[in-house]
Amino acid sequence: MVAVVCILMAIVALAFVLFVEPEVAAGPVVDEQLMPLLRKKDVLYENLRDLLFEFRMGKLSEADYAESKRSAQAELVPLMSAIDELNAKKIREEITPPAGWCARCAHTNPDSNAFCGNCGAPLKKKSKR
Repeated sequence: MVAVVCILMAIVALAFVLFVEPEVAAGPVVDEQLMPLLRKKDVLYENLRDLLFEFRMGKLSEADYAESKRSAQAELVPLMSAIDELNAKKIREEITPPAGWCARCAHTNPDSNAFCGNCGAPLKKKSKR
């Protein structure tokens, strides 16, 4: 009887490991937007390094190298701008206190409160963006 229970528990554990998918925690939206841009930036920088290497090895003429470099850099400029904007947005979100946070005593209050429940200071309402 004990052997049957052990075998049954092993089968259940194996089924759990194989068939139950873990829930993926949703990360911040900014991070999800930022990751593909960072990967693309890495690819473009790698392409520029390869281009310079091929030029130094004599596989590219100076005119071809200059044109290829110019086009790669032109693709990199708006990408870097988008990365900077997302990083700035991420920093703003990280330093913005939550609604109901008291600037005087740092007490966290419910969103519905107009005044701090700890010190009585008026609370700023979170602005709608």
